[in-house]
Amino acid sequence: MAKSGSPLLGRRTYEDLYGFWPSQTGSPFTEVLNHAPKYVTSRMLREPLSWSTSILLGGEAADAAPVWREAPRPRSGPRPWAGSRCRGCHA
Repeated sequence: MAKSGSPLLGRRTYEDLYGFWPSQTGSPFTEVLNHAPKYVTSRMLREPLSWSTSILLGGEAADAAPVWREAPRPRSGPRPWAGSRCRGCHA
């Protein structure tokens, strides 16, 4: 993930995450993932993407990475992992 937490996803990862997270309840990650920008690289997907705040970059991941790095991102936001016991989880 980028410093701000906006992931760059391939099609399969996007579809796997979309198939699970939007309908989850009781997890602080659900709200974060549903509202965070998600950058998706795919030659097969077409806009509009189903998951809100998803941005299709298209093409190959290697070509999309520089676009993703330069994309504007919020400077702060919710951090559901703050206070967790997971080492290395804190941004």
